[in-house]
Amino acid sequence: MKPPLKMLIEKYRNNLYTAAFNVCKNAQDAEDVVQDTFLQYWSQKKEFETEQHIRAWLLRVAINKAKNKNNTFFQAKRVPAGGLYGNPGLPVGGVVRIV
Repeated sequence: MKPPLKMLIEKYRNNLYTAAFNVCKNAQDAEDVVQDTFLQYWSQKKEFETEQHIRAWLLRVAINKAKNKNNTFFQAKRVPAGGLYGNPGLPVGGVVRIV
């Protein structure tokens, strides 16, 4: 069983986005994770037994990709705005990348 990608995107994209956002805490990263998850499904040659198996696989892949995204070098170097030294010139709640 391998349903069409378009049907799965319509059905599961919000669930995958929510799971990815809960791990990444960043909208753009969560969107990237969802896109990468569906791309991996599309390129996968695996047949699934049931729709529940597909859903579980998609969620697990999305969560793992989100965790991997958080562990990249650039993500590890992110500091909240106002960050280490409380710089008042930076917007509150933003993110600054340290290079």
